[in-house]
Amino acid sequence: MPGLSEEVVAAALRGFFVREVLDGDDSVLDEDTSLMTSGIMDSRTLLQLLAFVEESYGLEISFADLNPDNLKTIRSIARLIVTSTSNKP
Repeated sequence: MPGLSEEVVAAALRGFFVREVLDGDDSVLDEDTSLMTSGIMDSRTLLQLLAFVEESYGLEISFADLNPDNLKTIRSIARLIVTSTSNKP
């Protein structure tokens, strides 16, 4: 997706987490909140996130990319999506 920026993707991801996990409460979440240690990201949320990314960006995140560094924060997930979409043929 040409012109896709980390900021735009991060905003969409934040909206996803606020809607799907935090019941509309965005007070505990910013782009650098640790999703795993804060309890926001669990295995169910990961599956929802993968479906959201595939639906929103047409991107299937590879198993190799499903590591704690890439899934730590909204910022790291946004970076993964932008990098993966820019490398997509």
